[in-house]
Amino acid sequence: MQIKTPNKKESIGLKNISLLIVVLFIAAFFDFLFSGLRYIQYALTPALTLVILFFFSKKGKGLNMFRWLVILFIILFIRGLLRDNYNKYILGDIISFSFSVFILFFNSNSIFYYLKDKIPILMAKLLIIFIPLSLFAFLKYGNISSGTTRALISDGNINEKVLYYPILFAPLLLPFMFDMKLYLKVTIIFANLLLILFGIMTATRGMFAMPIIAFLLVFVLQKKISIKRIILLCSMLFVFFQFVLVENNTLFNEKVDYLFSRIEDKKDVSGGRNSEIYDLFKEFNITEFIIGRGAGGTQKFGFWKEIDTTLNLGANMGHYGFTHLLLKGGFLLLFTIYGLALWSIINLYRRGDRKFMIVILIYLMFEISHNQFNNLAFLLLFWISISYSLKLSSDKIILKK
Repeated sequence: MQIKTPNKKESIGLKNISLLIVVLFIAAFFDFLFSGLRYIQYALTPALTLVILFFFSKKGKGLNMFRWLVILFIILFIRGLLRDNYNKYILGDIISFSFSVFILFFNSNSIFYYLKDKIPILMAKLLIIFIPLSLFAFLKYGNISSGTTRALISDGNINEKVLYYPILFAPLLLPFMFDMKLYLKVTIIFANLLLILFGIMTATRGMFAMPIIAFLLVFVLQKKISIKRIILLCSMLFVFFQFVLVENNTLFNEKVDYLFSRIEDKKDVSGGRNSEIYDLFKEFNITEFIIGRGAGGTQKFGFWKEIDTTLNLGANMGHYGFTHLLLKGGFLLLFTIYGLALWSIINLYRRGDRKFMIVILIYLMFEISHNQFNNLAFLLLFWISISYSLKLSSDKIILKK
């Protein structure tokens, strides 16, 4: 079969998508410093959706699945309106749901064969911007001092996510780095090392563990890392952390001890973050279990009962991924999203892909630690990975293993 290169229309579409993604991600980062920039996301995400629909809406399994998702999200939107959910929260959920449009990305043969690494490369280049910004925020606003404390920020007007959010997606890029230029490989590895360091210094278990887990998944499943590369990476780790140890040995060791004490800590399932699960199953009625509370749905489960939230409306999220999906759309949304993800993992494995399969695995593992359904970078990589799986299945493609 003769494969055509991307035509003029598709090339224009890719340029527009790339520009919108860059602006959206930069706005998402700076919103933690200058509250209000999220409205740029609200304005541009519909434009991004229209661009995808116009340039990449072609027949295939991706389009069929997208139609079902649109029907489901319309139902959740109407339910949110009927329940009189807070309009701003409804809008925020629409932004998150809109990223499912990237399930159409690989419907085009030319995009599939020639540009399947375009988005990962673009995101790797964005890390070149985000790494120094994260370091600046960490050094300027980070409240990293001695004592067993998890205080992350020294300025009450700054969101603590500014310390790590811009580079949090770095583990999802590890599977793609073997096909990138050297400077991008170094950028991705350095961003993951920074996440490990931030995880230690802020005693954040997920941030510390996920880059390590992602590296192990790449090593075990892709088998592209030679012994020489492992030695090189270990040497980089040693130099990286030795620098920190030389600078402040006592503080670093103290933070390491505190981090591992949190990892080993065993809490009652009805306390802390787990109380959301406990109270959700206690308080949900049958209808809510089936279809959730709709777009903009909030909750005051568990410890949120004692914590003030915007206008006392409750939290517009669940800490764990599956509680968040249950909150918004019940088991209908949960089975749709996670069922599609699990099917994609199995399908990608059978058809010989490892890169996009690992992305979905890492995404789901992050979801165990903390919901990522409102993280634009995660959603983008998650949906194009599912799109890739649907394309392989639709065209009955078996890749070389």
